[in-house]
Amino acid sequence: MNERDSNRETDLLLLPFLRATEEEEVQRHLEQLTALITPVVKKITSRSRHPQDAFQETMQQALNSLWNLKADPDNKAIGDFLHYVAVIAKHVRIKTDGYRDPLVDLDEEGTCLLQAPGPLPDEEAERRQSVERHLRHRWIVIEDMKPLQRIVYLLNFRIADCGVELFQDYGIATMEEIGAILQLSDESFARIWAELGEEAHPRAELQKSYDEKFALLWQHLPLNDNIIARMLGTERQKVINLRRFARARIAKHFASLGQNG
Repeated sequence: MNERDSNRETDLLLLPFLRATEEEEVQRHLEQLTALITPVVKKITSRSRHPQDAFQETMQQALNSLWNLKADPDNKAIGDFLHYVAVIAKHVRIKTDGYRDPLVDLDEEGTCLLQAPGPLPDEEAERRQSVERHLRHRWIVIEDMKPLQRIVYLLNFRIADCGVELFQDYGIATMEEIGAILQLSDESFARIWAELGEEAHPRAELQKSYDEKFALLWQHLPLNDNIIARMLGTERQKVINLRRFARARIAKHFASLGQNG
């Protein structure tokens, strides 16, 4: 039985730690996993009002989960460790800051402000519907963009504290659908991994399918313009120009909606 078949539900990244028996070996693999998740946790918890507290709490919960899984491998498996840790970090950040998961407030021009504390319950449904409508219109324009415009726009997408996951959170497009519309080449992924360095290695080598590669890339979004430029084999200024054109198309779309009432 090969490694992938031995435990299909467990992230392959965790198997060396879970299978280690000698104390030194266990500690070495634990340190490697800790180093791997540290940038992800710092990126999320840095947005907290109490970043150090949120960071420490997240790391403790993540390590506790690893030890619990090692003690009872038949317990609930962790299929995507980096995503699992990111979810922990987001929940810890919300708990540490003392407010509910904030909604995003988008105006007709796409300006986004995070609401903290969150809106009152009787306002929440209306606001969520408004955001969803906005994002659906934005996605319509994205689908109609030229491929390079779409790539530079989505890989660097950010509104205030939010990234491309907004489209998934509001049911507009799943991560797989976002990956599919981008259709990045193997060469593009290879260039991205080279730019990200140790943040993506060694996990990048384990990803075989397109969806697996994009799921790993998802953890590192948004990408900065320099990385996107090197991925495309072009200059940073061209990336900026392509995104400017993409945003102009979106602005034109919303302006037409306003004109149509």
